[in-house]
Amino acid sequence: TLTRFATALGAFAVLLAFPWHAEEETDEGRVVVLDHLVVTLVLGGVAMAALAIAQQFLGNGWVMWISEEPAAETRLSGPFVNPNHFAAWLEMLIPLTFAYGLTLLRRLRGRITATAMSSRGMGVRSRRIWVTALVAHQQRLWPPIVVAIGLLVMMAAHSGTDSRGGKVAVLVGLAVAAGGVTRRLGEKSQWVG
Repeated sequence: TLTRFATALGAFAVLLAFPWHAEEETDEGRVVVLDHLVVTLVLGGVAMAALAIAQQFLGNGWVMWISEEPAAETRLSGPFVNPNHFAAWLEMLIPLTFAYGLTLLRRLRGRITATAMSSRGMGVRSRRIWVTALVAHQQRLWPPIVVAIGLLVMMAAHSGTDSRGGKVAVLVGLAVAAGGVTRRLGEKSQWVG
């Protein structure tokens, strides 16, 4: 039953993320699909991590409350029978969420900086420049905060799996994601300059 549920969830994610119609006739379809898939994966990861934490505290001893498989008593396993499998699943999503959060922060920083420089050009006092920029972009502040909270929930769930190899794997994944984002930022700054 869990395999069927996972297959249905995957099909739902693809149907949700696919751009069935384009707003403009450009080659941005792949960008829209990628954006939707990343958001869907991040939300799915946070939901499964929260579910695993809830199952540990509110569970009845069975995996996902309804299966006939006993859940691990001291380790989080989420929808998986083996906690190490759940840890491996989170190890794929945690670096993605981390990179997505860094990307959102970079975009937000660029917009706030541009607004601050524009405010300076209009003669706004130095002490008020950054406050004005933050107020102008206050609605864009919440996505990075939500992603950071989601990342913390996934990290807590991963820690609860108590997977020794998983701890090393998630650290390597985070290092690779940070390196990739850093390299990408370096390439863009060289290309612009």
